[in-house]
Amino acid sequence: MKFVPVGQRFLRISATLNKVNKNKMNAMARETQWQNIMQMTEQLRELSTQEDWQKMNEVSTQRQIKLEHFFASSVAESEVELVAEGIQKILHSDQILMQISQKQKQQISSEVQKISSGRQAVKAYGQFKNA
Repeated sequence: MKFVPVGQRFLRISATLNKVNKNKMNAMARETQWQNIMQMTEQLRELSTQEDWQKMNEVSTQRQIKLEHFFASSVAESEVELVAEGIQKILHSDQILMQISQKQKQQISSEVQKISSGRQAVKAYGQFKNA
């Protein structure tokens, strides 16, 4: 058995504890990042019910940036289940949002068509009246 002075043992133990604490802090930071991403997903649903399309676009862009940042590093084994469940929720939510957006797009298109038809009718009436 090799003799290791107390001071060196303390430094080794301290270095090991620092690594453990850093890993815990990183895990907590990643968990917080993931929670923020999930909160943004919920916020998108709320904004869709309020029909705040501009804010939805902003939040969606921010969420995409956060997702890219989150997945820039590998998912730890301890995160796999939570992240997999979250991905399923995001996919489901985004699918619903796409359907809502598609309906809104169709409504707007229909309204634009009505306005266009109305303008044509007014123009035709004006030409008829002046003739």
